[in-house]
Amino acid sequence: MISKVLLLEQCFEVYDEQSILISTLPCAGKILAAFGSSFYVINNLADDIVEVYNPLSQRLSFIPVADKIVLKVINDAIIVRNGVFIESYDILLNKLYINNTTAAYSKLTEQALVDLRSSTKQHLEIINALKSQMAVNDYYSHLPRLSEISKLLDEIRKLSTD
Repeated sequence: MISKVLLLEQCFEVYDEQSILISTLPCAGKILAAFGSSFYVINNLADDIVEVYNPLSQRLSFIPVADKIVLKVINDAIIVRNGVFIESYDILLNKLYINNTTAAYSKLTEQALVDLRSSTKQHLEIINALKSQMAVNDYYSHLPRLSEISKLLDEIRKLSTD
């Protein structure tokens, strides 16, 4: 996991929990947001793009985002916000989904919908495995918003089976 990110004159330095340097990324005109150990998301303000890097500093993808703010990375999906609109970019499907789930689904071809359901199922499996591990370690007592997360998971389950 990432423990700290230093903004230096020419680059970002990313360190793990033992304060070992795990990555160096160029930072000219960029803001870095780090999530777990899987992705580094860089918002390049000069070019209006979000670039997604893996821990080895290899660029995985980039998306035009105008004035959006990166909210989080969940598995292969990047969640960004522009005002009240929520958008997510799924690297697997190479698609940008806008406003809400209904609008996103309406844009999909039949095969893309099958791929999205498969991707959603994989995301749910990862989340459920994490929930099981959390239950074993009694982490739930530290998560007052768990009911909100559970409601969201239920909604995702419904969408993936529709």
